[in-house]
Amino acid sequence: MSVTLALVSSVCFGLQTLFVRHGLSRDEESTPLAAAVLTLATSSVLLTVVLAVQRGVPTLPAVALLLPFVVAGVLDPGISRLLYFEGIDRVGPSVAAAVTAGSPVVATFVAVPFLGERVTPLKAVGVGLVVVGVATIQLRRPPSGGSESAGELDAVRRELVGTSPRDLSFPLAAAATIGVSFVVVKFGLNGPVGTLFGTTVAQFAAIATLIPLALWSEPARDYARTASREGAASFLLGGVAVATAWYAMFLALDAGSVVTVLPVVSTYPLVVVAASYALARERPKSPVLLAAVLGIVVGAAAVQIG
Repeated sequence: MSVTLALVSSVCFGLQTLFVRHGLSRDEESTPLAAAVLTLATSSVLLTVVLAVQRGVPTLPAVALLLPFVVAGVLDPGISRLLYFEGIDRVGPSVAAAVTAGSPVVATFVAVPFLGERVTPLKAVGVGLVVVGVATIQLRRPPSGGSESAGELDAVRRELVGTSPRDLSFPLAAAATIGVSFVVVKFGLNGPVGTLFGTTVAQFAAIATLIPLALWSEPARDYARTASREGAASFLLGGVAVATAWYAMFLALDAGSVVTVLPVVSTYPLVVVAASYALARERPKSPVLLAAVLGIVVGAAAVQIG
């Protein structure tokens, strides 16, 4: 049962990426900030409803006990989702999802000095796979003005056409932010605050961070007036998908072990890659790029298991 729920979570995380990519492509005025606000608002409301239905209205823990979840929420999904969506817009959903999935590597490096965790041989192998995978994606980026035509590139590699190393820095920064947030959440869970309640607090901390940015950003304000129904609906569906993903992951963790659940959830970049090829109605033409994505996924899983 736990593996099935973990697979549901993985698919929903992948669907969020695809919905956001679709929404960003529908309107010229759409921005990653607008996408982040709409998806976060949707997921926050849904998780609050789930929390209220499942456990009733919980007693509010001391403010100090909630502080780690507030800090974690500002980092992820607040800042991280903004960076991730910017990455989707710049390098495409497949590459952005794969690179961001390497966040456990950052969490490992941060957890060693702050939580006293040790780097096992399996974790070291996982770190190496993620680093090599990200480097390979960068090396497989089609050079500007290259001789390859769009027809010679496969669906995933076409997403990298016209991108620069700076574009890849956005999903890398998202991975780093998520990794640090993991450590803060783990610190917070050492107290009496439950996982679902802590995550809901983190969601609201994130939306409280992004809404002022959206009100201050002129492009975001313009999008609120000019957004098409299709574009806005895609972002809202992205919020439903990510809320479902989180809840399914909580249920999976409740029914099974971390070692079983998290590696399966981490396969969501493969869902995005498979969907990209299916939507383009073509077979992969870049086995090296596929191997890089798979290496990142396997490496992230190894870090979590180790």
